[in-house]
Amino acid sequence: MPPTAGICDAKAEPDATTTALWIGFLGIVIPLVVMLVFQYRWLASLEEASGIARKVTLARYLESVTNEIRYAYERNAQRGLSIPASLFTGKRDTEQLAQHLRKQMPWGA
Repeated sequence: MPPTAGICDAKAEPDATTTALWIGFLGIVIPLVVMLVFQYRWLASLEEASGIARKVTLARYLESVTNEIRYAYERNAQRGLSIPASLFTGKRDTEQLAQHLRKQMPWGA
């Protein structure tokens, strides 16, 4: 009898232990693969939704900043251009008008 007889016999049928191990292995691997597929699909849709939410947030922020700038310039323009009627009645004193405009001039203008 050769020294390796019985150790690795290729014609031997798989025994119950080997079959049970393969069934257990597949019972673990198949649900993990299914969960991996679902997780990948969920993360892909989450990434797309996050991109959309990011764009909407930036658009709202830009709109808010634009409104603040517009209101600031509008207030400054109204304050600078509100000239009392008394400066236009009677004799036209350009020095008084210039003094009024200098006082009402908005910052940075």
